[in-house]
Parts: sequence; structure tokens; C-alpha cells
Amino acid sequence: MLTFWESWDAIRAFAGEPVDKAKYYDRDFDFLIDPPENVEHFEVLATANEFQGGR
Repeated sequence: MLTFWESWDAIRAFAGEPVDKAKYYDRDFDFLIDPPENVEHFEVLATANEFQGGR
């Protein structure tokens, strides 16, 4: 799954600390065969115009 967040603070507000520990909801385990313990974060750099599909 790929999600986009406005900031590291937004990620922390959702996931807590540490931010690389995967957070799951109870129903997630009905669909996941081997849920990972950790997640990876990548920083994407783009202008707002590029992100919205402009040139």
C-alpha cells in the first residue's frame, strides 16, 4: 500500500512512535497473510503543480 502524508508530524499523529512500526486494525488480519512488523518511509519531492498533474 502506498499513502501520502503532509508531514512527519501527521504520520506521528496517526502511527505514534516509532513511526516505522506498522499499525494495523483488527480486520486487517482477515486480509493479510504475512503482515510486516515495520513500514518504510520515503520522502517525495515535487511542487504542488507537479503533484496535481500539471507541468
